[in-house]
Amino acid sequence: MLDLLRKRQPDSVEQWWDESNADAELTEAPDVSPATGVFPQDFLGERRPAVEQGAELVRRAMQQLPTPSADNDVEALWEEEVTALIEEHERTKAPVVDVPLGQS
Repeated sequence: MLDLLRKRQPDSVEQWWDESNADAELTEAPDVSPATGVFPQDFLGERRPAVEQGAELVRRAMQQLPTPSADNDVEALWEEEVTALIEEHERTKAPVVDVPLGQS
């Protein structure tokens, strides 16, 4: 099985034992130190400060939202905001924007 792996993907194993050198004395000991790394990996990298700053802005904005009550429930707020966004999006797709002008 390993021979098949060696033929198809020779780079998948770091070091292969060469049988032709089996009798030769090792001049250099193989590196057996464990691999090291960082887990979990930070996928944001250099962008982390900007992302954290944006998240903080969102948290502050969320604190300024009105508190839902019987008169002002979350679903009604959501529907109002989404309706406004959809209407704005539809307006941006219009090829011509009519602007009312004052009468002279």
